[in-house]
Amino acid sequence: MQIVTGIFLTMNYKPDATKAFESVEYIMRDVPGGWLIRYMHSTGASAFFIVVYLHMFRGLLYGSYRKPRELLWIIGCFIYLCLMAEAFFGYLLPVGPDVVLGRAGDREPVLDRAVHRRGPRRSGSAATTPSRT
Repeated sequence: MQIVTGIFLTMNYKPDATKAFESVEYIMRDVPGGWLIRYMHSTGASAFFIVVYLHMFRGLLYGSYRKPRELLWIIGCFIYLCLMAEAFFGYLLPVGPDVVLGRAGDREPVLDRAVHRRGPRRSGSAATTPSRT
């Protein structure tokens, strides 16, 4: 599922730092079924990690890390670290200011709105947020 949805997402994704976030918006809004494909891809990634954690738990439960299989366990841990790195970089693909800050694009925190739109008010030496007028 990850490969198929990833191929469909790649068809409309632009890996340019200035257009990556816009291409994700295009996939979500304008591509027919693009929102479904993107959510299937992200949900599939989460389900994959659940399966990986269950597999690791089974290995711990049955003692698969002991002799004579400790080398196999170490290789599995290395593969797990590679999977974590791949998931992290997959999260960073739609680079944009909202992804970097970890927030939704159309919502700003109240403090950001107060500081960026109206500017802070100075009262003595401490900056305070402006009151509603």
